[in-house]
Amino acid sequence: MLGDRIGLSPEVSGVEVRELPPHEMQRAEEELWIHDRQQKADTSTDRVFAAFTGASLVGVARCTRFPEGSLVDGVYVLEEYRHRGFAQRIMRRLIEECGRDGALYLYAKPEHLDFYREMGFEPVPEAVLPAAIRAGTPGAGGASPMKRDPLPPAGDLHE
Repeated sequence: MLGDRIGLSPEVSGVEVRELPPHEMQRAEEELWIHDRQQKADTSTDRVFAAFTGASLVGVARCTRFPEGSLVDGVYVLEEYRHRGFAQRIMRRLIEECGRDGALYLYAKPEHLDFYREMGFEPVPEAVLPAAIRAGTPGAGGASPMKRDPLPPAGDLHE
C-alpha cells in the first residue's frame, strides 16, 4: 500500500478524502484558499483533492496538469486541523490519482521539506522543472523545487 511505502502516520478516523468534481471546486476557493493566497481552481487543468470531517471541508490540495508533468500546489489545511494527518491523507490520494500520469513537481517552503520527502518528493535544481511548470509558479521565491517520479502502472505498489 502506498501509505506504507511513504511512511504516513496512523490514519485519522472519521475523515473522507476525495477528489472534488468541477462543480465543487469553488468550495476550496471560498472555504480554504481564502486563507492561503486566495487561489483559484481552473476546471480545465486542475484536479482538486479535499479532506472532510462530516460536511466540513478541512483541507485541500491541487494538481495542475501540464504536458510535461503536473504541478502540486494549494496544499492547505485549516489551522485547527493541522498536525493531525489531514495533509498526508490528501497528498496520498493526490499521488495515487495523479502520480501515474507523469512526474509530480512542487515548490516546498523550507519548513515543509521533510513532509514532502516523506511523500516521495526529492529536491531538484530549478532547471530540472519543465519550462511550463516554472512559468506557472511565479513568486515561488524561497521555496525549493521538488520532483516525484511517476508511480508504476496501476496495480500493486509494493516494490
